[in-house]
Order: sequence, then C-alpha cells, then structure tokens
Amino acid sequence: MQHLGVAIWPGGAVGHIYRNLPASHGLAARKRFFKALTGAALLMPRALFLREGGFDEGYVNGFEDVDLGLRLTRSGYKQCCIPSSKIIHLESKTPQRHDHYHANSRRLLGKWDMSAYADLPDLVADDGYVLHVMPELELKIALSSERSGEYVRRLRPFNAVDCFSFLEEEPLWLEGYTLLGEYCERAGEWEIALQLYHDAVRYSLCCSFEDYKRLIRVMKALKRDTSSLEAGIDLLYRRIGNRQNYESKRQRIMQQMSEGSPAQHALIPLYEHAGEQARLLRVTGI
Repeated sequence: MQHLGVAIWPGGAVGHIYRNLPASHGLAARKRFFKALTGAALLMPRALFLREGGFDEGYVNGFEDVDLGLRLTRSGYKQCCIPSSKIIHLESKTPQRHDHYHANSRRLLGKWDMSAYADLPDLVADDGYVLHVMPELELKIALSSERSGEYVRRLRPFNAVDCFSFLEEEPLWLEGYTLLGEYCERAGEWEIALQLYHDAVRYSLCCSFEDYKRLIRVMKALKRDTSSLEAGIDLLYRRIGNRQNYESKRQRIMQQMSEGSPAQHALIPLYEHAGEQARLLRVTGI
C-alpha cells in the first residue's frame, strides 16, 4: 500500500500512514477521515475546488495537495480515503520530482502551523495500535504490549516457522522481527536477517538507532558497504547532540500533546522517556 491517507505527526511532519503494508492487511479496509489526501487520486466537486482557491501554484510538484487539504479542513470539510478504491500509482515518475522538496517544505511550514493539525496519534489509536517514541523523537507504529505479548506466548517454545507466520499475519509486530532476526543471525542466515530488519523499518515509519545498529551488524557480516547506514546513525547522533535544539523540539511537542486529545496526552510520558534516553546517549554514545 502506498496511500491510505496523509497523517500529520506531532512536530509537524507529514506522511502516508501505513505505507508499505501488504494490501491484504485489515488496516487497508478501514474507512478513515483525514486533514489531507494525496493529489495522485483525488476527487472533489469542481465548485468546491475553485471556491477554496485550487492548488497553490507557488509549490512545484510537492505539498500542494497537503496545502489544499488543510484549507478544506479549516473550512470544516472532511476528507476520506475510500478503501474500495484501488489505484495503481507509478510513484515519483515525474522528471525532477523531488528537486523542489526543500522549497516546498519551507512554503508549507511558512503558511501553516502543522503541529496544530497533528492527527497521527489519534488515527493510530483508533486503529488499535500504539506509537513508540524513539530517543531521536521519531515515531514507530507497533502493536500494544498486550497484543505483542500474546504473540510471544503463542511462540513458546520458540519456532522460527511460527514466528515468520505471525509476522506475515501482523507485519506491525515489531518484536517478532527482533526475535526472528537474531535467531537467523545465530544460524548464520544473514540474508534473511537483513530482509527482516529492512521490513521492520519499512513497516514501522522510521529507522531508529537500534534499527541502524542491526542493519550495520548484518551488512558487515555480509561484507557489504555500510557507509550510508553509518551516515544515517551519525545524523541521529547529531540531532540528539544538539541539546538546545533537541530539548526545544521535545518540549514544544509535549506542550502541544498536553493540549490535545487523550491519544496525544498518552504520548507525553513516552516523550519524557525519550528525553532520558537521549541524555544517556549523549553521555555514553557520542
């Protein structure tokens, strides 16, 4: 799946919710309302489109759909991703598709207080999943501890075939990738472990410190170049290492979450814990 709706993260980032999950997953069949949808397959009345000013042509092939969606939201309209509508999108085939990404981002953030429209916590909670807050303040979608624990209980004693079957059943069972990946590492099945760790990143929204470390470990065992992965982990360390910017962002997000919904309130302790982890990393890891 490429698009089930545009979600807005705490902190203001935007992205496709549940991107890359198998189209057979139950999440693909749920009807949800969003503050923005992709312009790749968008249907609305012409009169409404014109009344809201259409697409802002100040954007160059990027974020004009999000901008329009926010204007519709501000005017009181709801936008829905229709589960029964299945479109094949040959994504990012326009020449120079991402050349104006930074200029488009600046324009969007200059026009909108994106964090005020954050809805990712509510969407995920409504679907019965949870968010994990990483030390670098990135978010991962995962099963609740109760649902994850049920898979672990069903896996006793450990059986690799059953674990793989459970991951096919629920690709957002993040603990399963660790269990099966480490089993494959011990067995010398490095290629399978690498694919598992890639899938864990693909489905859960971000590549965390632990994800990078696992990928680097396996890539080195396969004698492959890890320079891009090491550059990624260095970037995360720099984000945490800039304490002033990091704490300013963390406190701002926590304040916004305190003024939001119950699902947003529930993230505050997780952001507090992420700050503690970041402080420990500054001492031991940088």
